[in-house]
Amino acid sequence: MWGHYVGKDETLTAHLNHLQAGQRYVNLGVDGIHPAALAGLVDCYGQGIRNQRVIVHCNLLWTSSPQHDLTTPKEVSFNHPALVPQFRPQIPCYRETLSGRLGHVVERNVRLLAWAKHLQIAYLDGSDWAAWTLEHPMATR
Repeated sequence: MWGHYVGKDETLTAHLNHLQAGQRYVNLGVDGIHPAALAGLVDCYGQGIRNQRVIVHCNLLWTSSPQHDLTTPKEVSFNHPALVPQFRPQIPCYRETLSGRLGHVVERNVRLLAWAKHLQIAYLDGSDWAAWTLEHPMATR
């Protein structure tokens, strides 16, 4: 759970940590993540919480309409589409090229590529190294 509109000492995790000294609660929420993407995040990158107790919050907004639950045949954008299943089960509103889907699968399974993608996002504004250096020639000195 994200904890919008409250201070860091007023979040659910802060209250749980205060109430249960000796236990450690952390907020691993991702703002605006769709449950289908969250499932992919946990499946692909959740080794650190495997065999741990986890509190999960379910927001029923995601089941309130075909657009929100991704069953509409019309294309719908949602956050973190690279984390949803790329082939099975098929998500009717998710439009991605075959090469894009394969790229997401490879990136999830080849950790070095995922790390390279993270560096691109964190340090190169999402660009590749060549494009970034052309746009920022003085920053590479």
